[in-house]
Amino acid sequence: MNGNHTAQEPLFRALATSAPVGIYEIDPDGQFVFVNEQWCALVGVAAEEALGRAWDHFIDPDDRARVVAEWEAAVDAGREFAIEYRYRRPDGREVWIDGRAVAVSDPDGEPLAFLGSVVDVTERRASERAARALAAIVDSSAEAIISIDLDGIVRTWNPGAERVFGYLAAEMAGCSIEVLVPPDRTSELPELLDKVRRGERVENFETVRIDKEFRPIDVALTVSPIRDAEGAVAGVAGILRDISSQKAAERQLVTERRQLADAQQIARVGSWEIDAASGRWTWSAQQFRNHGFDPDAAVPSRERVLDRVHPDDREEFERRLDELEAEPEEFSVEYRIVLPDSQVRTLEVHGRTLEGSSGLMGTSRDVTAERDAERLKDEFLGLISHELRTPLTSIIGYTELLAEVDATNLSREGRRFLEVIDRNSRRELGLVGDLLLLTRITAGGFEVEFRRLDVSELAAASVDGARPAAAKAGLELEAEIAPGVIADGDQHRIAQVLENLISNAIKFTPAGGRVTVRLFATDAAAVFEVTDTGIGIEAQDLGRLFDRTYRAEEAERRHIPGTGLGLTIVKAIVDAHEARIAVESQPGEGTTVRIELPTRARAPGGPTVDG
Repeated sequence: MNGNHTAQEPLFRALATSAPVGIYEIDPDGQFVFVNEQWCALVGVAAEEALGRAWDHFIDPDDRARVVAEWEAAVDAGREFAIEYRYRRPDGREVWIDGRAVAVSDPDGEPLAFLGSVVDVTERRASERAARALAAIVDSSAEAIISIDLDGIVRTWNPGAERVFGYLAAEMAGCSIEVLVPPDRTSELPELLDKVRRGERVENFETVRIDKEFRPIDVALTVSPIRDAEGAVAGVAGILRDISSQKAAERQLVTERRQLADAQQIARVGSWEIDAASGRWTWSAQQFRNHGFDPDAAVPSRERVLDRVHPDDREEFERRLDELEAEPEEFSVEYRIVLPDSQVRTLEVHGRTLEGSSGLMGTSRDVTAERDAERLKDEFLGLISHELRTPLTSIIGYTELLAEVDATNLSREGRRFLEVIDRNSRRELGLVGDLLLLTRITAGGFEVEFRRLDVSELAAASVDGARPAAAKAGLELEAEIAPGVIADGDQHRIAQVLENLISNAIKFTPAGGRVTVRLFATDAAAVFEVTDTGIGIEAQDLGRLFDRTYRAEEAERRHIPGTGLGLTIVKAIVDAHEARIAVESQPGEGTTVRIELPTRARAPGGPTVDG
């Protein structure tokens, strides 16, 4: 169409009307003079709205400058105009088109018109964008993403696969995926391919593959069928996630759990946990064994556990359970379990609140052997103490008698020997007395007799009795005793406590130091404090000061004499008086022991002294 453009106009319009693509004609001034129905449908306007408008009127504003520049370059060069751009429809929808146009010129080369066509490529552009996005995801993924045909030949291999398996994409292209399969797992690949051929998808199949260096790698494999245009399965898409770290952690966890279970069984320590919200208990295997239940069974009910608790301990055990279920808190308790075969076990139970929750966790330890050993030791100590007391008393009596009857016939050295015998005998008798008292405390036979006491007189007497020992040790002994402090207690036992604490302070304070004894009253208690400037107590020793026969490491290192019984007896006496004892200490600076003895009156008919 050139010089004959006008004659061929009817033919052009007939062809354009029936064409399956959008057709338009533009005059030399750049205005639409013809648009077909397909063009109108594509742009979303009627022909009347387009005719007479500039050819770039309907182009998306963001593309207009680029398209106009290409149009002008094509006209100047006398070539075809071809470019993809967007139309912006009146309804706001964006339509991508492949636009093409050619000039129709007269014999002199002057444009008479421009004929153009537009094809909707919106879906293709969207597919290409999706493909590019998918390709970017595949390329940037840390996981191995591959595709193979139904014979297992590799078709695509992303950078993640290169990192995981060490093979480059060029090395794997056209190779069988079998190179990744360990010899002991060769049956897996045919089975997976068969499932995919049936159109099935396999998700998170955990297996092992080998890399280029023949090292095993734990992977989680997901495979899906790739379908062709007709929907037939044409290949396999696979994602292999390296789970080596996860599996190693799982294996380590299994090992540690087994070791923990073995350690619990060896140490006879069970563990338990209570979920505060649901009240549900969780038990370890050894927790079951400690209570005589089958570890493979469900956690026993409260009633079944109570049936196993020794009748003498059942009421206290049930009370503690009620308290725990009402308000979880840290606790320690000891009770006995009676097994079906009538064996009796003693369990020591500790628990504490879980951090960040109101639940509880704790342990139960079978201390039967320890308690049996302690009982036997106490019985032995009691027996020995009773056996020693009589001859020691006799020795002291005869020593006193010898000193009185034959004093004039004894030489100075003989009298000194008698004094040594008397002093050491009395010291041993005191130790025997402590041992006997300790056995009564352990056996539960230790009682105190309450009466109104002038604690000020007791404290003053205790200080006066300690002054010779303080002077001999080169210490300053100070007393700050408030007068008229009255409390309820056992006079003999309270005096024993005061004398023990003052004696300890003197023993652990080097020469040149100071021991200060204070007594004062508060609204509810008589408060007795002993403060020294001695060697102090290490933090790790503070919690065990009142344990029977416990001696701090520093006391052992300095060879300070003692049996470790004194503070155990002090604690028993304090507890029997429903009093409180606290210890504060700084190593190298000194220690303060504080006792608060209630001043309230005891009800008449209280317990009497035992022995």
